[in-house]
Amino acid sequence: MPAWLSPLRYPFAWALLSGVLLVLSFPRPHLTLLAWIALAPLFAVCIQQRARWRIFLYGYLAGAVFLAGTCSWIYEVMRIYGHLSALAAALVLLVFVVVAALFFGAVTLSLGELARRWQLHALWLAPFLWVALEWLRTYVPVGGFPWNLLGYAVAPHVGWIQPAAYTGIYGVSFLLALVNALVAALWLAPSRRRVVVLLVIALVLAGAELWTRRLPAVPTTARAILVQTNLPQQEEFDPNWVYNNASEFDRLEQLTREAALAEKEPPALVIWPEVPV
Repeated sequence: MPAWLSPLRYPFAWALLSGVLLVLSFPRPHLTLLAWIALAPLFAVCIQQRARWRIFLYGYLAGAVFLAGTCSWIYEVMRIYGHLSALAAALVLLVFVVVAALFFGAVTLSLGELARRWQLHALWLAPFLWVALEWLRTYVPVGGFPWNLLGYAVAPHVGWIQPAAYTGIYGVSFLLALVNALVAALWLAPSRRRVVVLLVIALVLAGAELWTRRLPAVPTTARAILVQTNLPQQEEFDPNWVYNNASEFDRLEQLTREAALAEKEPPALVIWPEVPV
């Protein structure tokens, strides 16, 4: 392995790369294939390091980059709907990133602690740590923040998202984290063992693909209708929207009635745009 590819050579750069790859895995770039390798540099760095503060910092920086890159919409929400100044809205986003990135530092610190005892074998536990992080981030603190869990990155691929029917999104995140851990193992393993790691990766992916193909389709007779009119969202929220936009609301109601009456059975679900709701 070239010296510059060693996780020990540029650990901060590798950790930041994980953050960037995670950002690219989600909208708007949504390069979903990157989600299968995005965490590998971060895992590899944490396995190789021994200084606890550095291991925590690597995870924290990767998480901060990921959260700032995928949740920048918080700034716009605070500006447009929260009536905050540009500085105050930026501070809200900054506080969110500073606090939420702690979860990422916690998972890398935990992985580093396991690596002290089991070295490279600790990577087998990385998916469990990652899913535990996502579960905590979903519910803690005060309701949590379940946005952009790793499994959501592959949502456009119907096959890969299917296990969520049985495991929830955490099962999909576990699969992605497992492949990332195996890629990190492939990176760090001695040359004579890389063929074995490659074989394990291939077996995991093939097994997951075959399993998703065998998942039964859930039969349903329920009907849903989506009613979407051209309503601008980039404007300040108006509590009297219905009264001040009576014609738009009438149009929305008309389309809803037409769609609902188009079939004999009424729809089980009607979906409206966010603004009038």
